[in-house]
Amino acid sequence: CIEGYYRDPTVTDETKCLRCPDNAYCAGDSIPGTTLLPVPLEGFWSNRSDLALVHYIHACPRGDEVCIGGLANASDTAVEAQEVVALEACWLPENLTSDACTGDEILCSTGALGPLCGAV
Repeated sequence: CIEGYYRDPTVTDETKCLRCPDNAYCAGDSIPGTTLLPVPLEGFWSNRSDLALVHYIHACPRGDEVCIGGLANASDTAVEAQEVVALEACWLPENLTSDACTGDEILCSTGALGPLCGAV
């Protein structure tokens, strides 16, 4: 898949590239042989409990300070200009629910826990 698309993780017998959801970044095949899952931008969140849910990107009702997104930008330039996926391994389909990637710190600021970074 090219940048702006991601490989459907629920289809295993063929490669099916889907358009990246709004308010997310999709790196395409940045890691040979696989495609990272959609990475929510700052101010957005996704449910990482199941592969079938990760493409639903939700606005964070508590704002950018709480929902930090899954990108680490080296500067304050536009997202399109410089996108580096934070904890890249956590956006691989096979690592989605691994112990190292299940914590809320993947998408939420320190102390903001739970669904939608503490909104519930």
